Amino acid sequence: MNRDIISSFIYIEALDAYISDDSRSNEVKEVAKEHLADTISKTCYQLKHALSDIHRLSSNEREKHTDALRASLSASTEGYSSELSKDQNTAI
Repeated sequence: MNRDIISSFIYIEALDAYISDDSRSNEVKEVAKEHLADTISKTCYQLKHALSDIHRLSSNEREKHTDALRASLSASTEGYSSELSKDQNTAI
């Protein structure tokens, strides 16, 4: 799950660039915006569950995964907190 969370931010950035491309039609951009919202929501859900289950790992694994999740969480809250619902922001 951590790999999905970390890689999702690269994918989200690519979707942002796609949506910002003026050569795209408005219809295509709207579909991409819906997909972006779904991707952000899924990533939030994954972050919430990954953070809640981190205590189940061994101490060595816990530290490694905590560092990776912390970096992902920081990137998500800095870049996309305005696009998350209040419940999603509270959850993470």
